[in-house]
Amino acid sequence: MSVPPGADDLQPCPVDTIDVTALAQMGEPGCNLAGSTLLFPTGEEYEIMEIGVAGGMSSSRMPTHQLRAVNWGVPGVGAVDITDGVVTVWGSTQWAVELQLKQLALEGIERTIR
Repeated sequence: MSVPPGADDLQPCPVDTIDVTALAQMGEPGCNLAGSTLLFPTGEEYEIMEIGVAGGMSSSRMPTHQLRAVNWGVPGVGAVDITDGVVTVWGSTQWAVELQLKQLALEGIERTIR
């Protein structure tokens, strides 16, 4: 999947911690969120990578639990929690959510999506 146009023109955002449940209220960031941290409802934190870089982490404690995020540039960030086959997706814009869902579909992850 490719990043939407305009990403090269974004200046860095101030580094911050962003609650994934508040991403939708954030809207289009207007800057590059790389370096900021996403805070998931589980208390886990994940640093946002450079634009176009997808990343994730899993817990050895809970092998059926994964966190993922992609910095989509202009649309902002998409974040995912996969726990026991239940997929929860957040995004700073609906566009970021749609891109995240397409990315998951490419990976064959299309189970229960909330």
